[in-house]
Amino acid sequence: MTTDTLLIVGPGGVGKSSLDKILRTDVVRIDPYRLRSAGPRNPNDVLYAHPKLRDELYLTYQQLGVEVTCLSNDVHWFPKTRTLFLKVRNDWQLLMLGALPPGVAKAEIFAPAVPVMMENSHIRRLFGHVAILVLNPATSLTDIAGLKEKTRYNCERRGDKPDSVEERVASIDEEAAAWQRMVSLGAKEYPNWAFPAFIYGERGEKEILIAVRSALLQDSPQLDIFFRTEGDLLSEP
Repeated sequence: MTTDTLLIVGPGGVGKSSLDKILRTDVVRIDPYRLRSAGPRNPNDVLYAHPKLRDELYLTYQQLGVEVTCLSNDVHWFPKTRTLFLKVRNDWQLLMLGALPPGVAKAEIFAPAVPVMMENSHIRRLFGHVAILVLNPATSLTDIAGLKEKTRYNCERRGDKPDSVEERVASIDEEAAAWQRMVSLGAKEYPNWAFPAFIYGERGEKEILIAVRSALLQDSPQLDIFFRTEGDLLSEP
């Protein structure tokens, strides 16, 4: 069974994806299937699925007598099959938890769904011990204006298209409340996060990754089960 799961959340441009480079190679990825109405984003969108799959699975489960529990309007849980449907803005995602791999893992889950899931003891147990990191580019999670300003700046410096920037800034209104709930449930917040995505292209990546690893472990040394050693990072070509 999965013993430990890492979730990293925060606004667009804060550098969440960049942290993948400090993860151990044996950390398993838990990712939902994206049921996008617009189709796959690109040829590498291997977790795309057609939205029709949701209706067909719902019908199949109903025919098998599998009951659904609506944990919220946007989080639907089928306990018997360990299947989650998550509403992400205008699309649904499908997360199947019946065969989670053993060992340590990193999950990629839309932030507003996380506290709803973690408040359900049956779901949380499937992930083992859960470590949630909230990367906050502002001083406080209640400073919505500051979060939006920092997010806009980080996304623009990263080179995001204007419509993408606006979408990520607008999502702060929904996601900030979820981040606050996560902290109340035991998540570790890193305010004034100093390693946004754009700096990886402006400074030496290896130097930044080592600094990021150190910053995360300073107050949470138990996270080292997910991370490569500093020696491993230094030995990268």
